[in-house]
Amino acid sequence: MKRRTYGILVAMLFLLSGCGEEGASDVESEYEIWSAPNTLKVLRDAHIYEEIKGIASVSMTVARGEYESAQLILEAETRIDDFDVRASGLTDGKGNVISADNISVFAEKYILVDTINEQNGALLGYYPACLVPMENYAAAGENFVEAGCNQGLWITFRIPSDAEPGTYTGALQIVADGEIDDISVALNVSELTVSETVRTKSVFLNQFDYYKGELDSTLSMYKKYNDALLEFRLAPDVLYDRQYATEEGYALYAELAYEYASNPRCSNFTIPYEKASGEENIDAEVMRNYLIALAEKSFETDTDILAKAVFYCRLPGLKQIDATVANVCNTFRNTLASVSREISEGYPEADAELRSAVAQSVSEIPNIVTTEWSERFAEYIDCWCPTVDNYDTEADRQKYAEQEERWWYTCSLPKTPYPTYHM
Repeated sequence: MKRRTYGILVAMLFLLSGCGEEGASDVESEYEIWSAPNTLKVLRDAHIYEEIKGIASVSMTVARGEYESAQLILEAETRIDDFDVRASGLTDGKGNVISADNISVFAEKYILVDTINEQNGALLGYYPACLVPMENYAAAGENFVEAGCNQGLWITFRIPSDAEPGTYTGALQIVADGEIDDISVALNVSELTVSETVRTKSVFLNQFDYYKGELDSTLSMYKKYNDALLEFRLAPDVLYDRQYATEEGYALYAELAYEYASNPRCSNFTIPYEKASGEENIDAEVMRNYLIALAEKSFETDTDILAKAVFYCRLPGLKQIDATVANVCNTFRNTLASVSREISEGYPEADAELRSAVAQSVSEIPNIVTTEWSERFAEYIDCWCPTVDNYDTEADRQKYAEQEERWWYTCSLPKTPYPTYHM
């Protein structure tokens, strides 16, 4: 017997235990398919979602040039030994098509959360933590669902910028143990077009040990992480963290900066820095060399690369030690001023208008400091980047009203109830 209804199930909650016994089932699979808001993390082992279960279909209004995603849940009463999702193109009935190449299917992969630190009522259990392309999930042999478990399916639609407005329909096929369910899809494409050019600046850390978890620290692998951020309109931090402060390293970074600055989805990139020997400060000569390399690449390519440059320093103690703040900020300002003059007064072979623009861009590079406004730092910091809770009230926001760019920070702080990128 195969379940295809969308009615009420007996609520079952499996917290820290597995969802069922492993091993292939000898009986025909019983399961339910339903839709869930794409803002909701549906736990693998919880059955508390009766009030939010939707009909197994996809219906959305979308803009051209954007991504929108839908979430479907495959809820297994008995074990499913094998599942897959197949996507086909959508048509508006007038000859216009959104091809299957614009539809990506992911399986949600789970991680056990066995401690709740915030005392905010969140459940213990298996949370969806990452999205794995369906073909990779199947290749790894993980495309099964234990009895009593949920399996989230994430479908992302990329709407071409030149798609004709209208309603595009089609179907997804969910295949479970050989049985096929057709899931209707309707995308109402509006006349609104999201610009390819991203103007909202951001800095998403992309170095340290993140990409090295691939056991591949090559530039090619590093660029895959950068490109993934840009694809979703997020800006990476440094463009490569293994370039070193050498002539070859400066030249490589300038080449990468030109490549990324030419991408309309790249709103900004950061200037690398080295710590000064024996002190809590940045090395002014290293920074000068990066800036000059970027300026010379700008003249070579007739592109003001530095118009997209920002600076973000993470020296230890930057928020706690007044002397460190003063040293870093003053060194940064003085270096910018010096290099700006060097560019303005030199490079006679460069186009005068471009030379002037590059010199000005250097002088205006923001030094983003991740701290809240403080009187004791006000003399040094021009670009405050407080945690999001520091914008709560009008009085809070007024502290940053004169700042040309409004930045905010979220990482391990603030905690509940503020939004973060963490689970």
